[in-house]
Amino acid sequence: MAKSWMGGDIPNTHIKDYQAKQIFQAEDSCMFWGDTDILTWEQVQNIIQRISEWAEISPPTLLEEGHLIAYATADTISLPFPISKTLPYICHEMSHVINYNGTNADHHGKHFAGGYLEVVEEFIGTEASQDLKRAFKVYGVEHKR
Repeated sequence: MAKSWMGGDIPNTHIKDYQAKQIFQAEDSCMFWGDTDILTWEQVQNIIQRISEWAEISPPTLLEEGHLIAYATADTISLPFPISKTLPYICHEMSHVINYNGTNADHHGKHFAGGYLEVVEEFIGTEASQDLKRAFKVYGVEHKR
């Protein structure tokens, strides 16, 4: 593990984060990213616990303050703003936690994107997952099948 610029442990920092922009564009074009229902602290903790159990990883430490962006490492998730306490943001950041706990940590690469599709399918729904997959195709996002 290497130290990230956020102060947390992120594996494979030498790997270029080559498709982050395309993933963000794909998300912005998906209907489910319009879900701006702000979850309570307890609801956030609950969904993080549920995703962790589903992925068979330890739940990350949840940070609410002290950071300027939403981000995740292998053992931490930061959700500093109300908008980051929505189901789409949590699924995105938890997909990083899962990816960083696996053997193919690649930031926003094809392994992250494939896992992200699975998390969206399981915790938001099939329609959202299909929407994201279509957007990945439009924006040229590589993902593992």
